[in-house]
Amino acid sequence: MSDLKVEILLPLYYNQDQSGKRKEVEGSKFTETFDDLMDRFGGCTVDDTPY
Repeated sequence: MSDLKVEILLPLYYNQDQSGKRKEVEGSKFTETFDDLMDRFGGCTVDDTPY
């Protein structure tokens, strides 16, 4: 069995609304995604290195 590394980049902001403003994605969305990945794959690594 070979190992596979997958990198998933999550957006920090939603798309622009009608007035052109972009709302920040709630922190709970990242927590929920992390929990989903842990449940599905049994592991997840988070890299919060500034871009």
